[in-house]
Order: sequence, then C-alpha cells, then structure tokens
Amino acid sequence: MKKLTIGVDLDETLWPILPRWIASLNNRYDLSVAVNDITDYDITKFFPSLTEEQVFDPLNDDNFWADIEAKSDGMYFVTKQLAYGHAIRIVSSSFYKHMPAKFTRFFECFPMFNWHDVVITSDKKALKLDLLIDDCFDNLGGKYCRMLLSKPYNLKYDAESHGIIRVSDLYHAHEMVKNITSDGMAPTL
Repeated sequence: MKKLTIGVDLDETLWPILPRWIASLNNRYDLSVAVNDITDYDITKFFPSLTEEQVFDPLNDDNFWADIEAKSDGMYFVTKQLAYGHAIRIVSSSFYKHMPAKFTRFFECFPMFNWHDVVITSDKKALKLDLLIDDCFDNLGGKYCRMLLSKPYNLKYDAESHGIIRVSDLYHAHEMVKNITSDGMAPTL
C-alpha cells in the first residue's frame, strides 16, 4: 500500500465551528439564522443586517474556541490514516489573530498532533500533498487528489466536472482513501 501525505482542513472538516458561530450571532443580535440556511461560502450574505466586522467578531473571542469539539468522523479518519502509516497535515487558512486560542484547543482535541503537523496558508493550491480534503472548493486547486466535504454551502458546486471527489463525511473519505491506496490508483488527478 502506498503511503500518502494527506492534508485535512480544520474548520468544518475536522471540527464544526459553524453551529457555534451562528448561535453566537443569533444570540448577540436577536436573529434566527439556521446552519442549513447557509447555502453559500460567504456567510455575510446570510446576515445582511450586520457588518462584516460584526459577523466575524465571535471568532476573535478566545472563549469561542474553548468549547469546540472534534467531530467523531474526524477523529476516526485521523486515527485510521495514522494507523495505516499515512502522514497527516492539518492544513488551515486560519486568520492570525485566531491562532493562539484556536490551536490551543485543537491540540487538546487532537493530542496525536503537534505544531510540526500543521500548515497555515491562504494558498492551499501550492502545497505538496498526495490528497487534500476541504469543505471549500476554492482551496482545492492543487496538483493532488482533491476531496470536497459536502456541506450545505457547497452543494451547488459541480465537483465532478472539476475532477474533485465529493465525500459525504470523513467516514466516506476514509473509504475513498482505502480505494486509492489498495487499487494502486495514482493519488493525483
């Protein structure tokens, strides 16, 4: 079996921040937006009465990150890939102001990782990987196998016509990785 270097996005891929973010905005501004209402990657479209600064302000609060939990399928995916000997890189385009609180919590939730396993970049296309799993299709333009994690805000995107594998969750992604490595398929598209 070929050993892969697998990049995995953090927000909304390994852990859910959207429910907490939306709840925070709803509570602060007496709104009633639901997670499934977010059908575009630009969250500001769904809070038209708020400024961009107001929409992103909850992420600046260190307490916001303190309660984020790893998704069960995220923990499953990570432990399975590490058990198979694949290298996992946590790839995030995190805003620099969020990083201390966010990654303190990340390392609490995923103690099998350390800072050397993390790549912070706003240009995920430039990474040298065999595979990248992300919820944002704009991040999936590199020369590696690309998997788009389905979310309400990316369902309109035609992943197949762009050579991107759409996965329903990280259990599904795990099965696809097994197929790539066991079938001897080239991990790049």
